[in-house]
Amino acid sequence: MMWPHVRFLFLYCNFPYLEYETDTYYDPPEGYDDVYAPLTANLCRMPKLQNITVCHALRDGIPWEAIHAVVQVPQLRHLHIDGHLDGRNILPHETERSLRFPVNSLATIDYPSDGFRGVSATEIKMFSVLLRQANTRRLLETLTIPSECAPLDCLSAEEFPCLRKLSLIGRRNVLISPTHTQQFVPYISILANMPRLRTLALTLAQPINLPRQAIWPAGMGASFPCPDLEELVVSYPHPDDEFYAHLPPTLRHLSLRCWPRHYLHLLEHDRKVMTDSFGWYSPILSSSEMLRILRRCPAHNVCQLEIDFEDDGSGGDLFRCIPDVFPRLQQLVVHRYRRAGATPASVTTLAQALAPLRDLRVLLCHLDFEDAPHPFATDTDFSQLPPSLRRAADVLASSLAPSVEVVGILERLDLANQYLCFRVTRDDQGVARIKQDQFVLERHGLSTQDMLGLSRPDWF
Repeated sequence: MMWPHVRFLFLYCNFPYLEYETDTYYDPPEGYDDVYAPLTANLCRMPKLQNITVCHALRDGIPWEAIHAVVQVPQLRHLHIDGHLDGRNILPHETERSLRFPVNSLATIDYPSDGFRGVSATEIKMFSVLLRQANTRRLLETLTIPSECAPLDCLSAEEFPCLRKLSLIGRRNVLISPTHTQQFVPYISILANMPRLRTLALTLAQPINLPRQAIWPAGMGASFPCPDLEELVVSYPHPDDEFYAHLPPTLRHLSLRCWPRHYLHLLEHDRKVMTDSFGWYSPILSSSEMLRILRRCPAHNVCQLEIDFEDDGSGGDLFRCIPDVFPRLQQLVVHRYRRAGATPASVTTLAQALAPLRDLRVLLCHLDFEDAPHPFATDTDFSQLPPSLRRAADVLASSLAPSVEVVGILERLDLANQYLCFRVTRDDQGVARIKQDQFVLERHGLSTQDMLGLSRPDWF
């Protein structure tokens, strides 16, 4: 008998949707005992089962009843949801009382999203109920969900003492203070309830009617709540955010970026989707604003850095600041955009400024070249490497430290956005040579695709 030995289970099923009468409440819902109670019973026969991945075979999403059945397994520690959840937007009011989710030992809720799709009222309600469970709050260590599903009022009011990873992606939402003494409840109020946090990813698109929001607003009395923080990802950071001036020495990965990528707001073909379909805009930081953040950052042990900015003429100062603030960098991703009326820092300036980084191994860039071909042009031979990309890779490889192994320059082609990667070698005299190699990033655990910028939904 294999059941006593099962530790990991992948459920790929065609879960049935139960029917509910509009004005009638069933406890449990009608049909639940026939369909989902046996699922719980069978899972409970596996005493070592701690890790379950749930995936629906069809496109209409995993019903909330299936999640309800799974989380009742007493020893379940890790729940992974693959695909979409329940797409029903309306449930009978009384039926919501069935959303109790009797959690026992759940440590991981992993429901990854590309951030572009909408979420239903049912899944929002499901996570609201699930995260308000006392056992969930007490034991949860990893929470990865769409931002629209995050109950900010609960996260700001309740303690999550064991939470180590919080990852939200999607549309930025705000919580209005009930006293209205301040317009938004800042994220520092949420983080204060998560003292063991090691990874924080706020990959949030900016609605047109919202400005940038500081995690820790200026003048707010607080202490840094996450002394063990190792990874930080924030989209559209506020240049006066006190949070960045207090980052701990434990920080190893810092990403201050646009999401979605700013280049998806530059061409009419993409911008129309961003603004008209999603209602998002891209308040990208200027190089001066990014410089203000980095100069105040005390986390000198960062080894992976990602920054997006529009060069207002201070790009050279920003590049020269990076080795001073982050001398131990091993991987650097830079997305630099041109600003009308300003002269951007040259590739030579960039290379010379970053030359003091003696541990740098990977440099990936988007430099917004003026002569870059239009990604949707029909008369461009994309089989030929654009000369400006190879020249930039040559200049960078020749000027950067001998530690550099990979230089990647972003190229946009139709719906694809990928780094053209060059492997850097040196001869006996130390002269750098580059050779195009699209597999070289794999050795560093990286992808040539510009993730969270490339994988757009098929909206066209």
